[in-house]
Amino acid sequence: MKKMDVNNRINTPYDFWDAMPFGYTLNQVNDTSHIKCTRSNFEDVNPLPGEDKVCMCDQHNIQMSAEEQWQTKEYWRMQMEAARIKEQEIALVEEQRIEHLRIIEEQNLKQEQLDIEIKAQHAQMEKMKKEAEAEAAKEKAEAEEALKKAA
Repeated sequence: MKKMDVNNRINTPYDFWDAMPFGYTLNQVNDTSHIKCTRSNFEDVNPLPGEDKVCMCDQHNIQMSAEEQWQTKEYWRMQMEAARIKEQEIALVEEQRIEHLRIIEEQNLKQEQLDIEIKAQHAQMEKMKKEAEAEAAKEKAEAEEALKKAA
């Protein structure tokens, strides 16, 4: 890769740190002389989600010291662990939300059942009231009839 000068002319080559101002990760090939440029070969790290990536080879370990390599790997391991913990927290919150909704739905169903029972009891009381009124009216009519006959 080469840098472009202010007039968009190719200038000097990028060094590693100029070429990688944003996200990067790394892995050692361990004398196998090759590695596929896939996420799984980099401990499932995706340093630039949604962006195209480029793999570079530093076969002589010139760009980064062993300490820098270790720090980079540790950084991504911590980032992956933080992401895993966040996913667990999100899943837990979602489970709690679903349980809360289930409880609310259960309470709503109980309330609906109570409302139905109250309406049924109210209807029964109204029926009994009308029956009592009808019985009272019948008794009154019979008493009046008896009075008429007696008079």
